[in-house]
Amino acid sequence: MKIEFVKTNVVYISYGGWIIDTNDYPELKGLSAEEVMRYIEENAENMEALNTSLYANLYEELNDEDLESVDEEEESFYGYDVLNK
Repeated sequence: MKIEFVKTNVVYISYGGWIIDTNDYPELKGLSAEEVMRYIEENAENMEALNTSLYANLYEELNDEDLESVDEEEESFYGYDVLNK
């Protein structure tokens, strides 16, 4: 019996960081940190960019950063298929 194995890598790619001051966004005042993160994830397209001279909205700005780092988190092998059964 022959078994084909496949190697997989789980890779995390990090991009530049941003500091968002909740005082600059009235809609974020009074929210917990978790609520702020969720709100931004769900509404960034409708929020003002940090740099309004370059970006139309916060979503556009958060998705236009240079690569910061690539970190390989996990490497594994697993049996994929049995050949010549």
